[in-house]
Amino acid sequence: MVDVNTQFGGFLTNLGAAKNANANALGVPWKLTHMLIGDANGGDPVPAPGQTALVNQVYRAQLNQLYVSPTDANVLIAELVLPPNVGGWWIRELALEDEDGVFSAVANCAPSYKPVLAQGSGRNQVVRMHVITSGTANIQLKIDPSVVLATRAYVDGLTVRATKDDAEQGTDDRKLMTPWRVWQAITKRFSSQAQAEKGTDNSTAMTPLGVTQFLASRIAGMTEATPGKLMPVGFFGLGGSVVSLYEPDLNEDRPTGFFYCNSPLNQPPGSGNGWWNNYRLSNGEYATQTYIEFSSEFRIFQRVRTSAELPGKWEQLLHTGDISAFIQSLFTVADAAAARHMLGVTVADGGLGYAQTWQDVTANRAWNTTYTNTTGKPIQVSVIARDVNGGNLSVSLYVGSLKLANYYHGAYAQATVSAIVPPGATYLVERLDNNDVILGWMELR
Repeated sequence: MVDVNTQFGGFLTNLGAAKNANANALGVPWKLTHMLIGDANGGDPVPAPGQTALVNQVYRAQLNQLYVSPTDANVLIAELVLPPNVGGWWIRELALEDEDGVFSAVANCAPSYKPVLAQGSGRNQVVRMHVITSGTANIQLKIDPSVVLATRAYVDGLTVRATKDDAEQGTDDRKLMTPWRVWQAITKRFSSQAQAEKGTDNSTAMTPLGVTQFLASRIAGMTEATPGKLMPVGFFGLGGSVVSLYEPDLNEDRPTGFFYCNSPLNQPPGSGNGWWNNYRLSNGEYATQTYIEFSSEFRIFQRVRTSAELPGKWEQLLHTGDISAFIQSLFTVADAAAARHMLGVTVADGGLGYAQTWQDVTANRAWNTTYTNTTGKPIQVSVIARDVNGGNLSVSLYVGSLKLANYYHGAYAQATVSAIVPPGATYLVERLDNNDVILGWMELR
């Protein structure tokens, strides 16, 4: 019988404690979803950690709030709102379920009868279950907002209106904004002309006029080279027509740019008008210049500056339009063989593997016999050998006088030796034990 000595409260069940410990260890959320209500068949229930169900469940519904007690960080408070049309039973025992349907927490409470409207009495009743846990960091509420009820205190907490200071500061995300407060917040964030021109304030908004003022302070003149300023299209030859210069001195320190030069000074020897590309680093102590002559010969020159001194010597770049007839013949397929012959270079068309196949030449090969690659191209030799009579397997592959592959092992061993044989080179396979036999001799040729 309930009296002044009866204790009420709740705690995690063994199943719930295990789930909570796992969530804390892995750092993953544990989501509680439903509250169960029971009448304990009219008795006075005493909750136990080993419970897996209420004594007599009469109702089950989604939670509408789940939060940590403001007075104890290890107490979790679950809240359920019972509407007027739900009831007709006593509330004596409570429980929580998680999203997997696990009976996670259990509690008893002071008996309370929940009437229904048909009995001539009805009310919204809030049921709060206090659960003692070892930690609440990873416990979360998972609900369908469309099927839960909210208390008036909860709704009132969400409908507090912002003041002017709240609106202008813009840091409180818990209060509602009226249209007037929104306008106050926006106008507070407009940039002044000084802020717009300075361009360092990242906390205010820009009006069209402010944007124009900012751009006007950032656009450079056509002859200005101030770092950080915006360049108009065509400035230094970028984005438009190149800048045309008359009698420029190409030894002068100029900013990076693309120019057309009429009668330039200190241009490449023997050249006339042309395009001058100047790539400058820092204050001009390091620079690279390219000059393309405006003529049918299409000559290209380049020079560099590596110090504050004058740029270095102009060097002409070679390309297929200005190299000698002999060099051009190297790029012509019809003259390729003649060019190679003149240079004393032997190059097999395609190289190793090109237009070649692996061939079984076992029948025409023997131990300790010298063969010569007469194909005019590199070939690959691969020999499989085996000891068949209990001796030692020793097989070596020579190309010329060099031993390129070798294998040594005990009785009944089997091995493969392989090497590339250049055109005209000799090759042989040597054995040290008469018990060794050739199982296969393959050549890529």
